[in-house]
Amino acid sequence: MLDGSSLMYYVFLAGVVSAGVYVYFFYGLNDWWRKVYRSGLFVVGLILIYGLIYQWGMAVFEGFEKSYIHSLQVVIESVTTAGYGGDSPWTSDFMNIFVIWMNMTGVILVFLAFPLFVLPMIREAIQPRPPEELNLEDHVIICSISRRASILREELQSKSIPYVIVDIDEEAVLDLHEDGVPVLLGNPSDEDVLKAANIHKARALVADMDDENNALICLAGRALDKDLKILSVATEENMIPYHRYAGATHVILPRRILGKSLAERVVVSITEDLQGVTQLSDELELTEILIEPNSDIVGKTIEKSEIRERYGVNIIGAWFSGNFVSNPKPDQVITDHTILLLAGSHDQLTEFRAKTVSKLHQAEGPVIVAGLGVVGGTISELFRKRKIDFLVVDKSEKEGVDLVGDITEEEVLKRAGIDKASTIILAVNDDRTAIFTTLVLQQMNPDVEIIARVNDVDNTGKVYRAGADYVLSLPTVTGRMLFSMLMEDDEILSTDTMYEVVRTEAPKLSGETLQDANIRAETGCTVVAVERNGELISELQPDFQLLEEDQLIVVGSDETINNFRKKYT
Repeated sequence: MLDGSSLMYYVFLAGVVSAGVYVYFFYGLNDWWRKVYRSGLFVVGLILIYGLIYQWGMAVFEGFEKSYIHSLQVVIESVTTAGYGGDSPWTSDFMNIFVIWMNMTGVILVFLAFPLFVLPMIREAIQPRPPEELNLEDHVIICSISRRASILREELQSKSIPYVIVDIDEEAVLDLHEDGVPVLLGNPSDEDVLKAANIHKARALVADMDDENNALICLAGRALDKDLKILSVATEENMIPYHRYAGATHVILPRRILGKSLAERVVVSITEDLQGVTQLSDELELTEILIEPNSDIVGKTIEKSEIRERYGVNIIGAWFSGNFVSNPKPDQVITDHTILLLAGSHDQLTEFRAKTVSKLHQAEGPVIVAGLGVVGGTISELFRKRKIDFLVVDKSEKEGVDLVGDITEEEVLKRAGIDKASTIILAVNDDRTAIFTTLVLQQMNPDVEIIARVNDVDNTGKVYRAGADYVLSLPTVTGRMLFSMLMEDDEILSTDTMYEVVRTEAPKLSGETLQDANIRAETGCTVVAVERNGELISELQPDFQLLEEDQLIVVGSDETINNFRKKYT
């Protein structure tokens, strides 16, 4: 029969356990607290069982009747290695072995407790937590922490448009929160999470995860706000209708746009046709032109190349090993693989392209396309329409693949005919594969033109340094497309090029002349035309005065365009 103290103990223990179970099941806990709760129950249960064994062992092997409360006290002293009371020393082997076992249990529990509970508890105490809700207005809710979303964030920041990132990745959310980025932790398809992001006062909702999650996000967003602008990113063309059915206002397919742009670069290289231009008027176009080996201007400075005098085109900027230089200096040397950003009429740009093309690209073999995903499939479709001879290499055997193998392996490249190929497009879905393949290609055929895609903007420079001639990033294309759909007063005219062209207002420049504003020196980008009263003015003199209602056509890299927005809009 239980004595009074033991009965009170059991009543107290039952109350604690009941309260814990109530909190756990009715209020819920996050993953970390669930781990703490379950581990705590395990330790308590272990101590209670040890108490019963100790009480029984003392009676059977030592000949002493001990209360259960006293037995628990000794167990806790043993497990915590805090010392012992009057029960020691023990005379029986069983009790000595049992006490040793309890000591070892305590040591193991301490070693487990620090990394699993104590350190996380300290980290949680000192680490700032993201807010549970935000009271932003006229903001954009971006559902994804991705490199694609980061480009959109930079564009929004340049226009001082508020935004919030919503994602389920706790570690990534905490990192952004520490960097001062407005974030919420939670599943973006959860209506309560979208309410916490103040969706009813949002400007737009952007779904940029995978197709399934994007559809769920659209459903949740549309259920909460029937008039909200919802933008969704699709990875496969056949998924576009499902995004729209779920409530998306606009659905974009950036991989197809990227594939089309990369294919047009090849058309330019092997046919001398001018593709991928940004047409501003009948008399003004912009384009990127790769200066290839053996071109007659390779090795000359910009001044001595006399590009403007010979062809009538203007150099707006240039990429040297992937680094954009606005208005390069006259003594800047043009090397092979330099990419010039030029402005002029279609005829002028076509003539420049035809007279500077390298004779090395008269190769016998087909164009090699590495990777048959959405990007590679788009390239293949365009090549078939243009009757361009090409060969597809992919790791998987499927319809449309001509050669199955790893494109990073020399033997596979030899079988693909790399020694006779003029161009290879790296449409692979892994940046490391693109980098390694480029390095191999530089050893096997340094004359082949290498055109590549990347999934991370930060890897663009790495692929250039490895030897690529032209690189375009998926995040850049996606971010520009989303931003262009979000903004009504800032239209991006070139979403699928290395350069960015925007039509935008610049009220802070009202009343200033182009010479006094010195925009190129201040921001790194160039005003190539001004739209005034429905007319495009492309012949801009230094004394041209800007008006408040003017729409400026500005050209530069993403970074320099963002500098322009921050300073003048």
